[in-house]
Amino acid sequence: GPAAGVASAAPSATAPNRAATRIPTLGSKIVLPKRRRPRMPSYPADLKSQGIEADVTVMVNLDATGKVTSVKVIAPSPHAAFNQAAEAAARGEDFEPAMRDGVAMPYTLSFTYRFRIQQ
Repeated sequence: GPAAGVASAAPSATAPNRAATRIPTLGSKIVLPKRRRPRMPSYPADLKSQGIEADVTVMVNLDATGKVTSVKVIAPSPHAAFNQAAEAAARGEDFEPAMRDGVAMPYTLSFTYRFRIQQ
C-alpha cells in the first residue's frame, strides 16, 4: 500500500541527534582534583558501641578553587547518623581543584567513607 514508504523516514530522523553529540576537544588534559587532607568522619558513638559498621558514598561538587560547594549522599547507610557524619566530613574536605589544560575548573566527584571499628 502507499503507507509502506513512511517507515523509511525513521532511520534518517535519528541523524540530527548523532550530529549533535558533543565530541570532547582532543588533546585536552584533565587533571582530577586531589584531597589536600582527607578528613575522617566522626564515628557515631552509639553505633560504634553496638559494633555497627557502614559505608556511605557521597557526591561532592567542587568550584574552581577546589572548595566543596555541595554534598549529596548517593549511597546511604540505613543509619542516619552515619550519613550525617559522612556529609559533615565531606563538607569540610579541601581539594586541589581539577584542571583542564592548566586552568582550574569546577568538578563533581564521588567517594566512599568507610566506617570501620579498628580492633
